[in-house]
Amino acid sequence: MYPLVFTGIGYSIYASAIWGSIPYVVKPAAVGTAFGLATSIQNIGLCMAPTIVGFIKDQTKAVDHGYYYMNVFFVAINLVGLVLNMNLYYIDIKYNNSILDKVDQGKQQAALENDARSTDGAGQTLLRGQSQSASPTSDTATSRTKRSPN
Repeated sequence: MYPLVFTGIGYSIYASAIWGSIPYVVKPAAVGTAFGLATSIQNIGLCMAPTIVGFIKDQTKAVDHGYYYMNVFFVAINLVGLVLNMNLYYIDIKYNNSILDKVDQGKQQAALENDARSTDGAGQTLLRGQSQSASPTSDTATSRTKRSPN
């Protein structure tokens, strides 16, 4: 029972670190795709793991070791995850300037929000790509401020 408890604790730490690191290692335009791909891979694992565990249990029911071989399977999966995480950490240090060790203080999000907004001539804030006619008050404000040069 203890190996399963430690596996659950390890997975909770692992999941929070991996899911939180996706926006740091992927271009902003591809973050949604990266989360979708990660979710798909996770769902494949969630589909295959119970099948493999059931197969292991069926094949070892003649051996009187209870859940020993299933725990061996879970420990092996955790070791594979540990090796892959160490590889990811090495690649991050060597090629990405240790971006996963840095903490974003919110400056990047503020810069993206400021970049996504612009101000029209009447002093109203519009989202980029939004025309002035999309705002109901901007038509009257611009018609009052536009006068002929005479």
